Amino acid sequence: MLEFILNPVKNIKGAELMSMKPVDIRKSSFRIKFKGYDPSQVQSYLDAIANEMQELLQENSELKVRIKMLEDKLRDFQNMEEELKRALILAQKSAQNIIENAKKEASIILEKAKIDALAQTKEAVIQRDRLNEEIENLKKKRWEIIQSFKGELEYFLRIIEKEEKEAEHE
Repeated sequence: MLEFILNPVKNIKGAELMSMKPVDIRKSSFRIKFKGYDPSQVQSYLDAIANEMQELLQENSELKVRIKMLEDKLRDFQNMEEELKRALILAQKSAQNIIENAKKEASIILEKAKIDALAQTKEAVIQRDRLNEEIENLKKKRWEIIQSFKGELEYFLRIIEKEEKEAEHE
């Protein structure tokens, strides 16, 4: 439908048509020919097209502003996403370091506990051996005391028996 309006404008090329503004459409003039279109209808139609084009240009302008705003938001979100990724990676590395350090610390504590347990075991064995030796020494001393006491008792018993025999013979 627009083609019949544009055909009379032979010297307007496609690129020039795309850069037209509504005011260009309103100011358009056409030669009048015999049995041509009704100039008032053509002007009304051109006004309607200019109005529609004005609305479309306004909508296009608003959409461009909205696209720019959305692109800015998208860029902000992409930046936030990158920052979150970096923070997540940092948190993962930090958590991994904490776990590794905890494992190392646990290993050191376990090794120290093993060393302490071994030292305590050695000390307990030494103390046990010392106590066993002391028990043996005490047993020997007891045996010696018993033997000494037995020897003295036997000596006194011989003396008593000798005294009894002498007392019987008297």
